[in-house]
Amino acid sequence: MMPNEHIFFSYSRDDSRFAFELAKELRAAGANVWLDQLDIDAGEKWDIAIENALQTANTLLVILSKTSVASENVMDEVSFAIEKRKNVVPVLMEECDIPFRLSRFHYADFSTDHTIGMKTLIRSLKLDDSISNKLLTNSNEAFSQNHGSYSNGNHKNESSTIAYPKSNGAKIRKKLLILVSLIMLTLLAIWGISTIQTNSNDANNKNYKLEEQRKERQTQAHDVAMKKYKQDLAEWEVFSPQHITQNVLALRGGDALDAELGNISSNLNNSNSWDLRFVCGPNGYEVLRALNGCLWKEVGVQDFNSISYKTIFESKFSSRRNSTTGYPDLFYAHKSNVPGKGYTYFIKTADGNIGILQILDYQNVDINPEVCRNIKLQYKLFPTVKYPAKPQPPN
Repeated sequence: MMPNEHIFFSYSRDDSRFAFELAKELRAAGANVWLDQLDIDAGEKWDIAIENALQTANTLLVILSKTSVASENVMDEVSFAIEKRKNVVPVLMEECDIPFRLSRFHYADFSTDHTIGMKTLIRSLKLDDSISNKLLTNSNEAFSQNHGSYSNGNHKNESSTIAYPKSNGAKIRKKLLILVSLIMLTLLAIWGISTIQTNSNDANNKNYKLEEQRKERQTQAHDVAMKKYKQDLAEWEVFSPQHITQNVLALRGGDALDAELGNISSNLNNSNSWDLRFVCGPNGYEVLRALNGCLWKEVGVQDFNSISYKTIFESKFSSRRNSTTGYPDLFYAHKSNVPGKGYTYFIKTADGNIGILQILDYQNVDINPEVCRNIKLQYKLFPTVKYPAKPQPPN
């Protein structure tokens, strides 16, 4: 593990003692660990400190217990670490149902044997040799202290009986001894009751603080989820597949266009691949006609580059026929009244692709008014793909 990388401890508050002892053991051996109980200074904002530590951590060590696997905060931290592709190391403190998202990770089992669990943890954390050796040595010493054998030597208890003469002095001493014992028991009882009350107050204060910390962590997790939701929503708004083609070209009177290939020809050859045709009508009329079931929608003058795929995808296309010509014409008008520069259509080609078509200019404008001009167009085509589902905000 690199020196500037640290291990973030994720755990349930009910497991604070275990987390604290394990963190101290790792830190004493030289591992760079981060634990809220050890690393948040007085006056530091709890939620910001946790968020920064989680963001910068290379490894998330999650302590698994019956309470932690049911904790939303712990599971949120696990999900965040998995999403950010951090090293996730589960530590089994006690037998519990391991969540599905952690089932593919090998865990260090501390529930039955501390030394075996520590060996597995060392491998999972990829600690260097000096830290590993210290941890193994300390773990073995702790195991020996907890499980070592004790001497069972036989010791003879010797007692002596002191006989006191039956006198008034002996009776007084006996009464004084009983009185002193009663006083000691009374004082001990008073001390015990005071200690219980103090501990109860301390426990209540601690529980209140832990609850406040839990709420802060929950708020922090919600803020992280909301930030991701806004990012996903922004990406969803501008979703677009890779365009098939983008072209700028001019059509003469009688020319037809195959939009996918960018081919232009006045000889249609009964092909079903042509999409549009520019036609010169009588008396100075000009026509842009749809062929082979090509559909369109007029959207007026638009900024060609600002139109999103989502806008095109959600449009309702039409194939209405002109009442004068009887054909599906995008426009049929005298050249003095045809759609001008920047006039835009959404189209759906004969092959089912969708895109933008825009009039750039009319060429040869100074020739005989009865002669058809050229029309200059630009267009962009996309494959028709299903728009992804809209992201939903966190609860």
